[in-house]
Amino acid sequence: MDLVDQLNRIFSPSAIAVIGASANPAKPGFLCMSSLVEAGFKGKIYPVNPGASEIFGLKAYPSVRAIPAEVDLAVVVIPAELTISAIEECISKG
Repeated sequence: MDLVDQLNRIFSPSAIAVIGASANPAKPGFLCMSSLVEAGFKGKIYPVNPGASEIFGLKAYPSVRAIPAEVDLAVVVIPAELTISAIEECISKG
């Protein structure tokens, strides 16, 4: 994959994983999900939250590895102490 393809995946993703997605309006994962949904993001949105089965009407996944498709971009909205393991999981998924 060349640099242009890599940049397109960041700036024009076709699939986004929201790690820490939430249905709780007090959490940052809610704001991220609501922004994507309300803005009409045309690609796939994969909420990642091990404690939820559905968020914003979308099937939620317990981990990035559990997502059955490619993901172009991951938005990480979890506590700092969990971030490194989430990034490592994204790297292992590709």
